[in-house]
Amino acid sequence: MSDGRPVAARQAPEEIRETVETRPSSPEGRMAVSCTETLRTVGQNVPAMGTWATDTVFAKGFGSGLKGFRLGAPQASTPAWDLPLPGPLCAVTRHVSADGRTAVAYAGGGDGPVTDPLTLPCDRLAVVDIDTGEKLWDAELPGAGTSLAVNVTMTDGTVAVAWGQGSAAYELNGGKRLWADGAPSACEDKGFAADAGCSPSCPAVTRRLPPTGWRRSIRARARPSGRTGWRGE
Repeated sequence: MSDGRPVAARQAPEEIRETVETRPSSPEGRMAVSCTETLRTVGQNVPAMGTWATDTVFAKGFGSGLKGFRLGAPQASTPAWDLPLPGPLCAVTRHVSADGRTAVAYAGGGDGPVTDPLTLPCDRLAVVDIDTGEKLWDAELPGAGTSLAVNVTMTDGTVAVAWGQGSAAYELNGGKRLWADGAPSACEDKGFAADAGCSPSCPAVTRRLPPTGWRRSIRARARPSGRTGWRGE
């Protein structure tokens, strides 16, 4: 506490950002950013996933890219940066690191034109600096081209990804792959979850176990080895 007001604890750059909100002086709000996108092809599916903010920038994903808007700027509705990607966004994490980084997955583009971009395999992972719009690193996912459904999450210093037949984790700093599990299996990795201050046995992945249908097994992965720390059903 400072002068009776809560303050956020000092964090390392790669830790998941923790914010402390202050009570507004009025219940009335004001528009900080306004963004309008134009669809170039009528009837085409366009993803608009991902919304993030730092102290200075609001960022939004749309289609095959991300845009950042400077908060408090005279032209707040004019993008401060525009980061195009080779293919459409297909998964994002809500988490932001203390120094303003987040992770997104996108489709690499495939070969030749496609009628619906949302049918492309989700096969690339990237980490982006929200303040600058710079793509810090980019990696091809193991088993690329095998899944449309991908789940992305972050915990302190680690980015984790799960898809139907596998999962992988990468260092937030630099993108070094820590582990990957892509061996054929009857079980399906359905999703990862993690949060700030996650224990060493983290993130946790939910698995579907045939032939019992939707019976689920939850396993916590130890960082950075990827070994199972604990298991429950």
